[in-house]
Amino acid sequence: GIWWEETRASDIVLVSPDGEVLEGRWGATGAVYIHTELHRSRPDATVVVHGHPFHVTLLAGLGVTPPFIHQNSCIFDGDLAFVDEYLGFVSNADAGVYLAEQVGNATAVVLANHGGLVTGRTIGEACYHAVTFERMCHLAYEAMLSGVDPRPIEPAMRAAMKPGLKLGCPPTFWHGAVRQLLRTEPEVLD
Repeated sequence: GIWWEETRASDIVLVSPDGEVLEGRWGATGAVYIHTELHRSRPDATVVVHGHPFHVTLLAGLGVTPPFIHQNSCIFDGDLAFVDEYLGFVSNADAGVYLAEQVGNATAVVLANHGGLVTGRTIGEACYHAVTFERMCHLAYEAMLSGVDPRPIEPAMRAAMKPGLKLGCPPTFWHGAVRQLLRTEPEVLD
């Protein structure tokens, strides 16, 4: 029931693999099963970020998977998916299992008429994926508005760029984002 702008470190809730609250003052939403079942099925998905950022959600409503038109999007080469069918609200383990099966091994996923999700091995990596995915979708939408067909990055080039992006970008982004947040909103640690 709190907004992002109100969220503090003390609002973090620890839940069990089955979605039961172990620590913290808040309950867990039924959407916790989006996370628990992906974690259970994917050891590499240590962190799952799910949300409804504007441009990801816009493309989800249009039924569009964003093209690779900016080099940083190459971090998702071979790891981008569009989940066309799901069971609506993911409010129980069965719905979470179904979604996890549809997601498969993807790192960035457009959820039809819903939003998106990204995975990562660390919080920094997952946050970089989330920001990069929203930017990828934003650029795709702006390209659609321009009426000009975007120039896609060739698959061989995407594959060649991916390792360097995975190595350098997430930690650089994460450390900078944390520094800026602590400088402008130190109360977040309350």
